[in-house]
Amino acid sequence: MNQRTSFENTACSIARTLNIIGEWWTILILRDIFYKITRFSALREHLGISRKILTIRLNSLIENNILKRKRYQSNPSRFEYILTEAGKELFPVIIALKEWGDKWIYEGKEIPIILYSDKSSKSIKPLLIDENTGKPIVYGSVRADKGSESFQNEWDSLVKAVEKRRLNS
Repeated sequence: MNQRTSFENTACSIARTLNIIGEWWTILILRDIFYKITRFSALREHLGISRKILTIRLNSLIENNILKRKRYQSNPSRFEYILTEAGKELFPVIIALKEWGDKWIYEGKEIPIILYSDKSSKSIKPLLIDENTGKPIVYGSVRADKGSESFQNEWDSLVKAVEKRRLNS
């Protein structure tokens, strides 16, 4: 029930990821689950989201193997929502969004929530690092190259768009 254009069949990892988690309620649901708000009623209350939208978003996250349901009560059946390994790997993405907001929206002042390492009393300062080089990944330090042969048309389209831009500059 996506109201936007579907990227489900797009040959782009970013577009296909956004197709799953790009809707703002989905990101906020994941944020709350990362903060240990895992039950339907608690999510609904904290987010102020309708029962219908929350159900749709949770079902989508389950279908896409980001969450799984765990029964915590039998009669009536009640569930909490637990992160899968794929869901846990989204944590740095959510933290990066939070860090960007802290810096560019709140300008580092009066930040709503501060995160701390379990092993330190210092607040965390996220940094994306290349596993191969150990160096920070920053704009301008990465280049794109063709991936799988099965996506040759998409790569050619990207190269053509970049070349067109260069010619028009």
